[in-house]
Amino acid sequence: MTKTVPFSRSYSLVGIKGGLSNYFKYVKLQDKIVTTKEYENAKKKWLKEKEASNQKAQDDYENHVK
Repeated sequence: MTKTVPFSRSYSLVGIKGGLSNYFKYVKLQDKIVTTKEYENAKKKWLKEKEASNQKAQDDYENHVK
């Protein structure tokens, strides 16, 4: 159970921000406990945003390297 807004904390596969539970920058809180439905909706939204961000980075890379 948590009151942390799902996927509001920083995310990284490497470095000091990757998976540490004691890094609170960017974390958002809400008044009520997060429900499973809210979590699943937030996860779908986050995955869509991540996919779009990765695609943009890939396109920028392809345009940069010739």
